[in-house]
Amino acid sequence: MKTPLLAAALALSLAAAAAPAAAKNTRELRAQCTGSLQNLQQQADAGDAQSQAELGWCYVKGIGAQKDEKRAVELFQQAAAQDNAQGKNALGYMYLTGKGGLQKDNARWLELTQQAAAQDHPAALYNLGLAYRNFPSD
Repeated sequence: MKTPLLAAALALSLAAAAAPAAAKNTRELRAQCTGSLQNLQQQADAGDAQSQAELGWCYVKGIGAQKDEKRAVELFQQAAAQDNAQGKNALGYMYLTGKGGLQKDNARWLELTQQAAAQDHPAALYNLGLAYRNFPSD
């Protein structure tokens, strides 16, 4: 599969998935980031990978904390380094979009998303499935 096609496939998959899930995900993220940000920060500082990944999304979206994509990338990298699927998937998203000071890198997106999918991360599985369905290997 060609990596430029993967970017197009992911854009299509994100658009298709965004409508039904966006409101629910935004509500959950808002509740998580505003309701327990201090606790989430403490757990992330203590090295909890899941808290690092979740806190990273608070920074990406600017919910409960000032928007800071570079800080989000740091948190996603810490979570991914601990083999956290959500951290890998989120870091892959940042590479795909070029956010947080990262250069766009479709190959890195694919690598991280495949790793997260191998750990049964639902969003990674969904995005890879759509990418493979819409743009099968040559």
